[in-house]
Amino acid sequence: MRTMSDQATPLRAGRVYHPNMLKTMRLALDLACARLSAYSKEETARTQLALQILRGAEPPNPDPDRLASFAIEQLLLGSLQAA
Repeated sequence: MRTMSDQATPLRAGRVYHPNMLKTMRLALDLACARLSAYSKEETARTQLALQILRGAEPPNPDPDRLASFAIEQLLLGSLQAA
């Protein structure tokens, strides 16, 4: 079984999302920012979370909570690797 961490892929130009998927991804972004309140005030962190959500979103209906956790994990892993 693949996990979201295994599914991280580069962003593809021209990708189109169903409105329900966009709502799910927005909810995931809001959840991730709320969990990382210290970071969520920084636009750079919010942008990075949004990019991770785009990379981790898999149709038809990903769970926003899992997607938020995936984005946070990727953001923190990137921060650790940069240190």
